[in-house]
Amino acid sequence: MRFRYTLIFLTAFLILSSLILPSQTQGQSSCSAAAVLSAVDVLAAERLIASCNGISSELLGAAQAAIDSTQDFAEIARYRTILALANAQAKNYFDARIGIQQALLDWRTANVPIMEGRTLYYSGKIFYDAGLIDQAFNFYSAAMNAARRSNDTFTQGRVTLVYGRHELGLGNNENAMGMLVDSLPLLLQNPTIAVPEQIENLTLLSRVYDIFEKYALAGFHQSQASFLRTNQDWYSEVVGEAGLSECPFEALTVENDILTVEHELANCVLVYPALRDSLLAALEVTREAAPRAHLQ
Repeated sequence: MRFRYTLIFLTAFLILSSLILPSQTQGQSSCSAAAVLSAVDVLAAERLIASCNGISSELLGAAQAAIDSTQDFAEIARYRTILALANAQAKNYFDARIGIQQALLDWRTANVPIMEGRTLYYSGKIFYDAGLIDQAFNFYSAAMNAARRSNDTFTQGRVTLVYGRHELGLGNNENAMGMLVDSLPLLLQNPTIAVPEQIENLTLLSRVYDIFEKYALAGFHQSQASFLRTNQDWYSEVVGEAGLSECPFEALTVENDILTVEHELANCVLVYPALRDSLLAALEVTREAAPRAHLQ
């Protein structure tokens, strides 16, 4: 009898293994060094590195080999950036800090302006995670300036989100709300690549409104974050990139008058309608809390 139960258990185990192992192997293949190094751009590689536990040890050698194998400055810069991000993921912050500074020089040599701002953002994040806060914010400030020069609204939105998160952590809730409201229209200009940042932005705004006892707004923002978390391809599938042409987002980042911003935003009928309404509600609360609040 005991043998029969053992046989049944082993048979069940083998069946389950045959079902589970292929899916595990498939998941691991997207986290391989080859997958990261062949990613379409540094941002895609960054997302992979952040989501794959244990990838950094494999990636370090492969990225260094890739650097040594090419004479193309842009490729060297890309691989060196990936190497620095991998070191940061492994908490090798000294190597990450040195590597990201070398990558910045390489991007400048390759003359890719948009990557100057993005690499400065990575520098800020690496220094921040290493506990070097003052130096981190020097890099974030430089990243914002470079992103403005290259019209990179994604990096502008990311940096402003960092400021909002930091202010919220310090308990400066009104400053945090202003920063988070500032970052949302910047992130909305990049609907297909900035979904993780939009989710974090909405979640943090929900916390701020909860602190200010604006419970309806807090719940609404949290529901928007939950929706995006489970429907990350919603924009590209339902609206598509063509929707961006209908919205004068350029005005939102230069207007000093929040009423003008609100008027401009009201015309954006094709870009995330629910999130647009959320931002309008956020602007209303911001006006109540700080009448002179504005986007910069």
